[in-house]
Amino acid sequence: MFPKMRRVVTGHNEKGRSVVMIDGPPPHSVGREEGGLFEIWNTDGNPVDSTDPQTG
Repeated sequence: MFPKMRRVVTGHNEKGRSVVMIDGPPPHSVGREEGGLFEIWNTDGNPVDSTDPQTG
């Protein structure tokens, strides 16, 4: 049996220090636990503003 998929996303707090923003399963998946497709990240378009805490 495979371990469950885990997504860890880092960012910066108001003091500029690195923090973990998301630590958990991907928001969307298709298939079974032992195999399938996992959406790790998506965007609404390009270029992406990497300084925006919601989309970056």
